[in-house]
Amino acid sequence: MRVSHQHNKLIVSDRECFDIKSTLECGQCFRFTKISDAADQSAYRVVAKDKLLFMTQVGDVVTMYPIDAQEVSLWTDYFDLDRDYSVIKEHISADMVIKSAWERCDGIRILRQDPWEALVSFIISQNNNIPRIKGIVETLAKRFGEPIASSVDEILYSFPTPQRLATISLNELLDCKVGFRAKYILNAATRVATGNLCLESLGDMNIDEAREQLMSIYGVGRKISDCVLLFAYGKTEVFPADVWIKRIVAQRFFNGAKLTDKDIQNFAANKFGEYAGFAQQYLYAYARDGAK
Repeated sequence: MRVSHQHNKLIVSDRECFDIKSTLECGQCFRFTKISDAADQSAYRVVAKDKLLFMTQVGDVVTMYPIDAQEVSLWTDYFDLDRDYSVIKEHISADMVIKSAWERCDGIRILRQDPWEALVSFIISQNNNIPRIKGIVETLAKRFGEPIASSVDEILYSFPTPQRLATISLNELLDCKVGFRAKYILNAATRVATGNLCLESLGDMNIDEAREQLMSIYGVGRKISDCVLLFAYGKTEVFPADVWIKRIVAQRFFNGAKLTDKDIQNFAANKFGEYAGFAQQYLYAYARDGAK
């Protein structure tokens, strides 16, 4: 893979293990809009890190813009472009189930998202589907975020800060269709805004300490905390397990046996180790893609 910056564009050529559709639509992020998905070209609009980004993919070339020279490292980090995924592929695809998942869903990269936005997004994800999650996240941005860019005839907004969300009422939040998750979001916002919970420090903690901090938020359990640890902090040894993951692990590795959460976590740690998060994401995409 080669990454170069030319005329406010970041160009990824000879790409390996990077497909923008697979990466954006695999359930790890929610602020993107598909512009084109033709056979020979994909195009998306992404809002991340309080910035607007356009992405196109034609053959083996991915182009991202507008990106000035000072933003290259931001987007390189966000899309995990410095990591050699062929090493990961070699390690985890020795298992035939993972090999099949990788071949069907090739191109997913684990994003490094803003921790606060990831936390709220995955709180919203509880008992929810991706289109509704995207809609709610966008509503929160429009109502409580700040304008950051215009696209065609649409104004795009930043994701609201914890300080802003901590000031709104429960009813205002309920008007955004978050349902029972409103109290969880307000608790998270208040704790982060007051300094009771420091998200910036979690990246330096070990997994257990960071997970404990996240799970101290009202309504945040193991699955949500592990999603945040994986998709915001890059702690790739975690294995977020929702209904899709539990089902495919039971079916593909245990002949349909009933498994406890502890069984699944022990399985992932023993089988995939430091690459468990990558295996999880490919299994998740594989399950949602209709694997039998």
